Amino acid sequence: MKWVGFLVWCGLLFCVRGSDVPCRQAGGTCQHNSLYCSGSYRRNMCAGSARRQCCIPSRASSGSDTPCINQGGTCQYDHLQCTGQYQSYLCSGAANRRCCIPSRSSSGSSPSSGNYNCYGNFMNLHPTGASAQTARQDRIRQGGVSASQRMVANDIRELRKRKSCYIQAGNNNCVHPAVIAGIASRETRGGAIIERTGGWGDNHNAYGIMQCDGGASGLGEEVCTRYLWNSCEHINMMVEILLVPYIRTIQSKHPSWAPEQQLQGAVSAYNAGTGNVRTFDRMDVGTTGNDYSNDVMARAQYLVNHFGW
Repeated sequence: MKWVGFLVWCGLLFCVRGSDVPCRQAGGTCQHNSLYCSGSYRRNMCAGSARRQCCIPSRASSGSDTPCINQGGTCQYDHLQCTGQYQSYLCSGAANRRCCIPSRSSSGSSPSSGNYNCYGNFMNLHPTGASAQTARQDRIRQGGVSASQRMVANDIRELRKRKSCYIQAGNNNCVHPAVIAGIASRETRGGAIIERTGGWGDNHNAYGIMQCDGGASGLGEEVCTRYLWNSCEHINMMVEILLVPYIRTIQSKHPSWAPEQQLQGAVSAYNAGTGNVRTFDRMDVGTTGNDYSNDVMARAQYLVNHFGW
């Protein structure tokens, strides 16, 4: 019986893990097929359920965004407005993710003045702010918008260290940098609370400033740790393969909502999943502190109104 138990244990540990090998040998990554793939999915190359498939990047995704950046451009999806001309094969990711190189007349504009309103204008929202439970992190007695504002103000030095990363991720995905930074502020205080752990938080279950939880998200630890925890690439990855797909899911699930409401729903889903977003008024019930998106959006609005993001 001991040998039988050992063989069963061995099979579960090695055989299941080993079945990801065909995908890795093909240069792919095993992940849930509802997640963004910078190429195409192939079946029967990964362990686990049928929905866990091999994402094999397209040729254009085998490099990085560096060639585009070196030419003064920004990598983004080519359905977005470009204040110049698109050039192909300069960006990582899908074939329709191309390099927008500004025209000379527009090259003098600030990188923070891009078009971030693909998913509505989040400044039109009226978030209720942090709960009293969340506010207690900073010894603030009462919750609300003012609590969110004080907390993000406490994080501003850390957030400013990587402001260019939030701007880059915003440009790449047409999401306002303040919203991205608001998530970072809520998740890890902009990275301050995970420096000593090498980027790990939530009892070593989540990685990076934006906290990639491989188990809860379905991304897996290999994807979550692909880039350094405090890098621009990791921040961009979390927006591109998690937040934006959540936006699209909420758009399909709640088509009658205003675009900025759908964006807030996606922010709530970032914490508790899209299945938790049932109604607009109660979307945060079940999130950490029962306030996640309302807190994040209040922080983001304060970054714009008070700090000029």
